[in-house]
Amino acid sequence: MTAIEKPHLRAHGVPPLKPRTSLNDVARKAKVSPMTASRVFADPERVKEATRLRVLEVAGRLGYRKDLYASINSKKRGRLPADRTILFNCRFEQLLEPSTFPFFSLVYFHFLRAIMKRGWRTVLTDVEADPASFVNAGAGDALVLCGDVDGAALGVAERQAAGTPILALCAGPVAPHTIDPDDARGGAMAAEYFHARGHRHVAVFFSPKNRNHVDRRTAFEDRLAALDPAARIDAVPMDLTRDRVRTDALAEATLSGYFGDLGALPDSVFVVNSYSAHLVWRYLRKRGVSVPGQIGFLGYDNPPFYQETEVPLSRIWFDPGAVGQEAAARVAVLLEKPASRPNRILLPVSLIDCASVLPKTPGTQSA
Repeated sequence: MTAIEKPHLRAHGVPPLKPRTSLNDVARKAKVSPMTASRVFADPERVKEATRLRVLEVAGRLGYRKDLYASINSKKRGRLPADRTILFNCRFEQLLEPSTFPFFSLVYFHFLRAIMKRGWRTVLTDVEADPASFVNAGAGDALVLCGDVDGAALGVAERQAAGTPILALCAGPVAPHTIDPDDARGGAMAAEYFHARGHRHVAVFFSPKNRNHVDRRTAFEDRLAALDPAARIDAVPMDLTRDRVRTDALAEATLSGYFGDLGALPDSVFVVNSYSAHLVWRYLRKRGVSVPGQIGFLGYDNPPFYQETEVPLSRIWFDPGAVGQEAAARVAVLLEKPASRPNRILLPVSLIDCASVLPKTPGTQSA
């Protein structure tokens, strides 16, 4: 039996761990010192952005995880009273997104900074991709679930938490305590935005497996129907998977099917998250569809992707840093009062209007 084949994991149905790339491997490939590579994960603000992004890209390409599942602040344990351990569960690849989609990285780094100030430590896990490491991490004093977690993985997480507080971020009401953007307001805001410009045929692109996406779509449909009962809404499901290549291929098929079968363009599209917005934008550009001349465009979230498009795109957004900060504050409350009543904190959303939805002139509105 090898050192990484731990019999007690079999009771959880967990396969043995496989050897992984070391931090030194990442540092060597990224052409930085091991100390700099370590600092990227432990104290990212002290590393230049170009260097940090290069290290993260190499780490993602090599499949580096070892130190991310250990305490992020191992160097500081000796001088910080780490009497609390917070498990932070997030899809690993979301933390190593390309520089154009750093949403979950921003959530995590703001959470980490706030937790460090309290003298506590964070253990980063990914219960879906590596349940063995999640089980090895132990129960912790609290568990934070960031983003979607599938049903089976959620069951493992709940059993492992064993009564400790669970806080879900941007995942909908999957835990007793949650922090989400105000999705109902975001969806309604989008409907009001289109209605004010006379758009009566809108395609909504969303992931039916993502609770936040569904909430945004539902609120949008309810509000637009209330404002204009004759408005047409096309709900177009777009699957978002852990495999970026597969996600892109699925999106291409969905978009080709929708626009190919339609015969005519809708007035506008509303895309309820930033990566899907990237895919829809890329498809329209490739097909030679002019935004906003031929079709209006409203996205969601505010990552650097929106600054890189040839045409400024309007979007609804909320601050990912505020999610991380609010999460750290809420964890502190839950540890102080474990019997706190379940609650859901909704963070405000805002509209960035870049005029990518033009007013419809009289007589040209869709039926």
